[in-house]
Amino acid sequence: MRVATWNLARCRAASVRAARLRDWMARIDADVWVLTETYCDLSPEPAYTLIAHSASAPDRDSRDGEVWVAIWSRLTAEPIDLTADQERVAAVRIVSSDVIVVGTVLPWLADCRHAELRGADAFVDRLAAQSAEWRRLRDEGPGGLCVAGDFNQDLLTPGHYYGSRQGRSALRNTLAACGLDCLTADADDPLAARDGRASIDHITVAGLKARGEPRSHVWPPAGELNPSLSDHYGVWSDLVAD
Repeated sequence: MRVATWNLARCRAASVRAARLRDWMARIDADVWVLTETYCDLSPEPAYTLIAHSASAPDRDSRDGEVWVAIWSRLTAEPIDLTADQERVAAVRIVSSDVIVVGTVLPWLADCRHAELRGADAFVDRLAAQSAEWRRLRDEGPGGLCVAGDFNQDLLTPGHYYGSRQGRSALRNTLAACGLDCLTADADDPLAARDGRASIDHITVAGLKARGEPRSHVWPPAGELNPSLSDHYGVWSDLVAD
């Protein structure tokens, strides 16, 4: 199963930019798409069905179908109800394999969503709330768990690219506690060595593994992202049972 995630930077479905995004998505040919900062009518291709999306959020134009997370699949799937951070998460179960896919957006340092928390503290707080459900879903899903999306945090061991040291440490510890292996961190990061950057959009798995090497891939090619397309690279991995 090929899983891909991409932040579409609030692109309207009928725009010229959407056509260019779809062109890239057609090349990636994923089975499941976790799209972030998107609209519910922006389908990767006609063969996909919108299975689940995050709840209406006051900082999105919900009347026009704008959401933080939308999960599209060309495999038969069903939505899973979540209770934590509903405005920025969604989840589905792939029927044929019982694999659960969770899509997420975690806070960035300037995120003003929660007046009582800012910066790394907000990241850690939302990570703790979401990860409690990740652990539950991992235990409930006999086919394995994939958590993917815009984590707004790099996972480089040396140096720093985006996020915070506190956020990086919390994310590493949380993934370990949930038994989730990040396919886009450290030596697996498809951007770090070639682009002088680091991935902040991640694919993490439990009970699954990447098929072959490298374990994750990036598009457009490292160093070739045009800001007029998106301000995020996309990443994908081919997953098989562990």
